[in-house]
Amino acid sequence: MGEASTQMYFVLEGTFCYHAEGMTAEPSFLSTGQWVGEPVLWMSWKHTGRLLAKTPCAVLAVKSKELQEILGSEGGDAGVIVREYAMQFTRHCHNHSFRLTDIGVDVVAVGKLVVLAFEPPLEPPQEDSDLESSQSS
Repeated sequence: MGEASTQMYFVLEGTFCYHAEGMTAEPSFLSTGQWVGEPVLWMSWKHTGRLLAKTPCAVLAVKSKELQEILGSEGGDAGVIVREYAMQFTRHCHNHSFRLTDIGVDVVAVGKLVVLAFEPPLEPPQEDSDLESSQSS
């Protein structure tokens, strides 16, 4: 824990158990279709817990440095959209850093960040407080 992270992982098969460091909450379980470590793709990140396989597992690792290089130089239109998403994601994480873990980014909030990235608003970007208020409705 606290080690610098360089990759994000997608769970392709199996079940993992994640224990967040310093939290008394019950462990979280991840299975096929879920991911861990997304912040490493968009910012400097250190692991905040321990991920343990509970069953035989398969993962897909995405190396942050290589992804950033591809999107920066050869990304085209997709790169522009991903960079916008990265900015929205980073802003969200900085505003909620007290709650972040390797798996702690709210899927609903991520969905809203994707919408913002694909359809940039004509007005200034939404503040995170706007995202949170729409989450509770």
